[in-house]
Amino acid sequence: MDRIMKFIILAATVMSGWPLLASAQASPVAAFELATPQTVVHQGGQLVIELRIDSANQSINAADVRLQYNAAVLRVDHVSQGQSVFTLWPEPPRWDPRAGTISIIGGRPGGLYASHAAIASMTFTAVASGLAEVVIDPASSGLYANDGQGTHLNAVGTRLEIPVSSDASQAIDLHSPTQPDEQQWSTKHKVVVEWTPRSGTAYSYDLVTDPTVVLDEVPDQSSGSVTYESVIDGAFYFRIKAHAATGVWGPMTVRRVLIDSSPPEAFSIIHPDPQDVAGKDIISWTTTDAVSGIDHYLLDVGHRHLGQVTSPRHVESQWAGQLVVVTAVDSAGNSRQAQWRAPGQPLNQTVMVASGVVLFTLAVVFISSSAWRKRRR
Repeated sequence: MDRIMKFIILAATVMSGWPLLASAQASPVAAFELATPQTVVHQGGQLVIELRIDSANQSINAADVRLQYNAAVLRVDHVSQGQSVFTLWPEPPRWDPRAGTISIIGGRPGGLYASHAAIASMTFTAVASGLAEVVIDPASSGLYANDGQGTHLNAVGTRLEIPVSSDASQAIDLHSPTQPDEQQWSTKHKVVVEWTPRSGTAYSYDLVTDPTVVLDEVPDQSSGSVTYESVIDGAFYFRIKAHAATGVWGPMTVRRVLIDSSPPEAFSIIHPDPQDVAGKDIISWTTTDAVSGIDHYLLDVGHRHLGQVTSPRHVESQWAGQLVVVTAVDSAGNSRQAQWRAPGQPLNQTVMVASGVVLFTLAVVFISSSAWRKRRR
């Protein structure tokens, strides 16, 4: 509770239906929700679940969500914060495969009224057949009001259960030469999805951002390849199902497509008065990325590259007069820079060179005189 409360106070100070939807109940209390377009998963296939919140007409600015999943059936591959309604993350999502738990903490300065709003997307692989279960326990999770005090709101939890089948005969193996890893964000706006078509089988498929739209049962062309040109930034889902000679449509197979070619939002480096921050000489910064989210920051001072850093950062004395550059990099590799020149005067390079020449000359004279004295002896 302490860490989330500190985060809420900081946020307040800075800014003074999927087809299958597991929702606990329609009531005036806030709720956690888990949503997925999939009704069955084949062993070895992926299950994408979206974590949503409903604040029941109350303004909130933070959430601390603890989930449990059946680790004997599911393996966590990735937890994405891209396209979340939250913009501040005091720590990245964490999961423990031994305990079968996931922890997600985030917030939004100024607060928001959340109505089935997405805060994260979780991708699992079904490693065994059985029942895939994901549960949010409200006793260990929390939604917090945007009231300046971080009041804990009553919220109901939820449970999502998806059967995992060991029968892979109806599974459709999808791959993409343009976005080969569905866990990674791509900057390419052309999307190609391929599969091996079966004789006598028809397919219906689409590429959507809103999986609440029903996938129709009108057969599309069945060449085993489909191309989408000029796809905009965002998280998309390619959905496909097969219609065999038996006359029955099979279960839906889903592949995620992540596209982001836009840089993070513009930002500035702030150098507060040391008297305002307990006498510390620091710089700080923050920015957001609306699509894939911020992955890391890089720091360069003068001609030195200092690698990945976090904010705030202590200002070192040797930075005096040098240009400080912070580079924000999002999950797709797009970047945005902010610059700040450290106060003070840099050591004059000419003086440094001249001093070096003098020291070298003195060293040569000393060595020469020492050698002459040895010869005189």
